[in-house]
Amino acid sequence: MKIKNIYTVRITYTSGLKEYLKEKAGKPVWLSVLQKDTSWSAYAVMPDPDQTDHFDLDVIFDDDFRKTVDVKPGDIFELDLGKTAGTHKVEVTGIRKDEPINHIENKEIWDLYDSDGKLTGETFERRFGNFRNIPDGRYHLVVDLLVIHSDGAYLLTKRSEEKDWYPGYWEASAGGAALKGEEPLDAANRELTEETGLIPDSLELVDVSFKDSTHAMYYSYIARVSCDKDSVTLQEGETTDYKWVDAAGFISYVDSDDAMKSHNLRYEKYISTLR
Repeated sequence: MKIKNIYTVRITYTSGLKEYLKEKAGKPVWLSVLQKDTSWSAYAVMPDPDQTDHFDLDVIFDDDFRKTVDVKPGDIFELDLGKTAGTHKVEVTGIRKDEPINHIENKEIWDLYDSDGKLTGETFERRFGNFRNIPDGRYHLVVDLLVIHSDGAYLLTKRSEEKDWYPGYWEASAGGAALKGEEPLDAANRELTEETGLIPDSLELVDVSFKDSTHAMYYSYIARVSCDKDSVTLQEGETTDYKWVDAAGFISYVDSDDAMKSHNLRYEKYISTLR
């Protein structure tokens, strides 16, 4: 990302926000600063709210943001802390050009593909929230897995509040971005094991699709398992809870407002066989 400006925002603790952040002191937390129809994310370590009445956070905006929104000191934003704590108003207190303070970036290297699903030889360095900067006509490989137990139950997992996409949502999926040099099947096995601790009995590819808004090429699998249902393990920073549901519970989730609709669309043909 080519940095244009760094904006420092000050968050003054409210009683509710203080209670929410108390258990997160010293840990990385997903945050998003919102204005109008534009959102940019940050991944920050929160200070102990018992030691201070406010919190300064640097948020990086790139050139595209600056073309549409004129940000200046004194502007008021809303800070989205996910479903648990809701939104809180914050004020821009300054603009700087140097390195951001209190800011963490999660880096991965991705291979890029063309619209035919062929490797281009190009790579992209992923940082938190910057997938929108992948060039048009280029895609990175994402795998997702619908996990079905041998007794017919479906695994639902709750996404971490630290995620830069659908934080705090329940999803009927494990999965994520493939790393440089990784084949789809290898990425699917790795992601399933990392996020759930499960090893699949089989993986069935049911859909390949492209999404321009996320610059992603999705390989969607059904993962069949016969494990002890209590053996699911959660990956820190990825998932925070899980549950098994029967077919009726799975359809109820799919039809709910809290479902990740884009994911379910990729499994639409399979889901239609359950109705």
